[in-house]
Amino acid sequence: YIVQYHPFSKAWFKAYAFIIVGAFVIACGYVFFITPHRIVPGGVYGISIVLHYTFGTPVGLVALFFNIPLTLLGIKVLGPRFGMKTFTGFILTSVFIDSLSYFFESKALVPDDILLSTIYGGAIIGLGVGFLFKAKATCGGTDVMAMMLGKWTKRPLGQLMMMVDALIVVVGTLIFNDWA
Repeated sequence: YIVQYHPFSKAWFKAYAFIIVGAFVIACGYVFFITPHRIVPGGVYGISIVLHYTFGTPVGLVALFFNIPLTLLGIKVLGPRFGMKTFTGFILTSVFIDSLSYFFESKALVPDDILLSTIYGGAIIGLGVGFLFKAKATCGGTDVMAMMLGKWTKRPLGQLMMMVDALIVVVGTLIFNDWA
């Protein structure tokens, strides 16, 4: 059940405020904790981190490149209301990631402790995703893919997300050759 908001109503402003805050919080988690340590969390942003360190591409721009076709397909399968909020979510997340990376040069806030950085980054990204989910949106990527697979296969969304993300983490581990 997707709640339909009338544009510029109180509910509409509230939903988009959650999307803006969520996208910014997610970007902070990636820029200050995850990306500087070459942590591959899965998803489109995990792929983008691998490509960033392999080819020097901007994380947000690469994520945007992957998210656009996925979300267009998601709109076709899941409906247009889902798509508008998700487009807003992933565009803002990508812009915030690349803007923060530009201004802060992806310096880790916890430079000497990868485990602690992983925990903080995961918690902060999870908080941001929670804001997006509260607005019935996502930041794109494997969330959209899992939602579409869930519609077709009737399997639990969490299980599908774990399977897709696990594959991306394994690929990142192979590329970075980091088994520790």
